[in-house]
Amino acid sequence: MRLPYLTGYCDRLGVKNGERLSFMVSGHGADTAEVQIVRLIHGDENPAGPGFIEREIDASCNGTIAVAEQTTQVGSFMVIDGSEHFDPAAGFTVHAFIWPTTPAQGPQGIVTRWDGSKGAALMINENGCLAVSLGDGAGTSTVAADVPLASHTWYFVSAAYDPASGELTLSQEAVINAYNSRVSSIVPRDDTWSGIGSVALTPVAPDVSLLLAGFHGAAGVEGLYNGKIDRAGIHARTLSGAELAAIRDGAAGRRPVELLGPDGRIHGSGDRRHAARQRAACDARPWLQPSRARDDRLQLERAR
Repeated sequence: MRLPYLTGYCDRLGVKNGERLSFMVSGHGADTAEVQIVRLIHGDENPAGPGFIEREIDASCNGTIAVAEQTTQVGSFMVIDGSEHFDPAAGFTVHAFIWPTTPAQGPQGIVTRWDGSKGAALMINENGCLAVSLGDGAGTSTVAADVPLASHTWYFVSAAYDPASGELTLSQEAVINAYNSRVSSIVPRDDTWSGIGSVALTPVAPDVSLLLAGFHGAAGVEGLYNGKIDRAGIHARTLSGAELAAIRDGAAGRRPVELLGPDGRIHGSGDRRHAARQRAACDARPWLQPSRARDDRLQLERAR
């Protein structure tokens, strides 16, 4: 059992007489704390010296205060506003180029609208393999590759759900050349994989936002992805193999966005972009193109 403890910091390292200094305090396992301003005379507890010496100072802030645990969201991810337009029950295709750094470190979200039991999630699972999950709140259906992703390697990955047939498909393919990955293209590979699963449930859209590089959990955004994500896209229908191949090969160009509603504009923001080249190209009507906002947010704007 962990003992109660406090953590905190002040807003400035030093002040002059009469200036204001604020302290931010978080309490774990405690709801009150005693505050006492002191003058530190000697902080070294070495028995060979004078020992720890402090003098209490009268101050108006001395006394008992209420504290609560203040959590901090760590890691990088991206939140896409307008998530209500992504209804997984209507069918979809999601795809991205990914370059995982540590695929074996545990579950990591790639493109998700997922609360743990409802929604849809394209992710890396606990075995370091690509996976896609659908949930309705009472159960989940998952298709997972049986070939782990290699680190420092570019892949084109995709998942699609067809509500008419109940099929959930998943695929991964290394897209490497002589310089973009750890291993060159002349080395034989066996990590290309595709599979189809049958889904009996109807996925339910959760009351959480669409994310890149993570998924929603009890303590905030969890499953933070470690690596690079480029040219992620979401379509409000199932794409054919030829259409996905055109996107993979760069032959599709800018496609009309078919997902995010009639206003033609969404905004995405996170604590910062997880990779310098991470971009979202949500593929839905009307035409959108990605542009970089000056405040380090990704902004998808109507193409002019």
